[in-house]
Amino acid sequence: MELVDLKCPNCSAPLRIGRSATSTVCEYCGSSFSLQAGAASGVAVAAVARAADDTRRQLDGVSRAVDALRQVAKDLEETAGVFRR
Repeated sequence: MELVDLKCPNCSAPLRIGRSATSTVCEYCGSSFSLQAGAASGVAVAAVARAADDTRRQLDGVSRAVDALRQVAKDLEETAGVFRR
C-alpha cells in the first residue's frame, strides 16, 4: 500500500494515510478523520493552504516590525539633530 505523509490539522503531528484509506486517527492527539476517495490529496492541498496563510501572517508581522524600526531610526535621527545644533 502506498502511503501519503501529511500533518494532522489539529496538532501538526505526522499522519500516514494510505491512498485507499477511508479514515485515519492521529497517533498523537487522537483526532479521527473520515476520508473520501482522493482525500489525501485534498488534505495535502489544505495543509499547503494553511502553511501559505501562516507564512503570509508571519510576513505581515515582519513588515510591521520593519516599519516600526524605520520609525525608530527616523526618531533617532531627529533627536540626534537636536543635539548637533
